[in-house]
Amino acid sequence: MAGNDPLLGKVTWRYVDVDANPLSTLRLGPDGLTQTMVFPFEMTFERYGDVAGPLAFRTRGPATFISGPLAQFPPPPLRTAPDGTVTGGALLTAPQPISFTTTQLPGGPLPDLSNLQMQGPGVLEGSAPR
Repeated sequence: MAGNDPLLGKVTWRYVDVDANPLSTLRLGPDGLTQTMVFPFEMTFERYGDVAGPLAFRTRGPATFISGPLAQFPPPPLRTAPDGTVTGGALLTAPQPISFTTTQLPGGPLPDLSNLQMQGPGVLEGSAPR
């Protein structure tokens, strides 16, 4: 999955290991189904401000993402309306910070990335319509 950011340029996420993880579960609770996904991933930035990339990072261990209550499973397919709004899928959020290690950095002086924090509403998961 990919997106764009003014500071980072194109940001790409790629699953490292898509095998089933016993910690990934689907549970029925009083408010509906809750999905937990546990997996490692890689993230690449096109740049960091004026520093050309790519800059690549990998999670130090599997990251955990949890959905809110789902009315159905699998979630409805992701769709994009003509106005750009997205419907369907399921919003998965990380209940704790995710730690990364670098896998590729450009040569030359680098900015201090030790305090880089990414924040957002979460990851929208779902299958695209066929």
